Amino acid sequence: DDKINASEKTAGVTVSGTTTAENGQTITVVWGSATKTALVASGAWSVSFASADIPADAASSTITASISDAAGNPGSTTKTVAIDTTAPTVVIATVATD
Repeated sequence: DDKINASEKTAGVTVSGTTTAENGQTITVVWGSATKTALVASGAWSVSFASADIPADAASSTITASISDAAGNPGSTTKTVAIDTTAPTVVIATVATD
């Protein structure tokens, strides 16, 4: 759903995707100040961001993935997600008045 809530942030988030780059190519994924890398296998890749790696609450946070194929041709993409870890407030009104 491209929305990171409090429990997802606490558990950490896996970011994954596909590419037409050859198996064994290294993909670099940047989210906030954290950078992760993975090797392409069967056209797919995934990286995990620990809770501390995930940026603070933001209506818009960009994840960027970059790769080059074996011939050196670069490719990249971005995904925008929302990070909302603030719980809503709940108030119970006065139950009885005297």
